[in-house]
Parts: sequence; structure tokens; C-alpha cells
Amino acid sequence: MQRGCTPKQLQVAVEDRQKFALRDLIDQSLAGATRKDMGVNVEGDVVKQLDQVRIQKQAGKHGKAGERRHQGRPGTGTTSRTTSATSCSRKEVIRREVGSHITIGRDDAMKYYGSAQKRFS
Repeated sequence: MQRGCTPKQLQVAVEDRQKFALRDLIDQSLAGATRKDMGVNVEGDVVKQLDQVRIQKQAGKHGKAGERRHQGRPGTGTTSRTTSATSCSRKEVIRREVGSHITIGRDDAMKYYGSAQKRFS
């Protein structure tokens, strides 16, 4: 059984990342500019997201006692905070820009709920 990937697979993966790296940077830059123009503030969401990640990590290490012991302590990692802020602000911009143009009728919502009811139980 082979572990990892072949040199060919690695080369393809590197080429794919190179192709999309510039596009991803442009998307991040545009999302940041749009976020500023829209006045999006996601600080509260970032703190909540970092707290959830930290609690999950601690609970995994210490079980439920670890979860209780670490509740209420805000995350402080600069890299994590920046990554979370970027993610949250991108989601909020998309929600506002795309979501404002989407209308889901009652019939469609009921049809979806009926087909996915097990997930809501």
C-alpha cells in the first residue's frame, strides 16, 4: 500500500495551487474592499468562531471538564484571528450581496424541508 502521492500527483497539485493562488488573492482583496465599502463588522463573529474552535480543541484534550474550564476566554491567536476575520467577512459580504438577490418561496422551502426532514429532527 502506497502512502502519500506520486511525484506526478504532487506536480499536478502544485500546478493547480499556482493557477488558483493569484485568483484567490484577488478575491480576498476585492472582498476586503467590498467589506470596507459596506461597513461590515464581523469582530463579534470572529470571537465566537475562535472560542468555538478553542473549546472544541480543549474538549478533545480534556473531555467535558476542559470545555467548562475554558468557556468565556476569548481567542487571541493573531493568525487564527486574521484567518477567521477574513472568512467571516467574506461570508457576510456574500450573504449581503448574493442573499439579497435570492428569493425562496414557501413552496420551495416546504419541499426542501420535506426532503431533508431527518436532518431537522
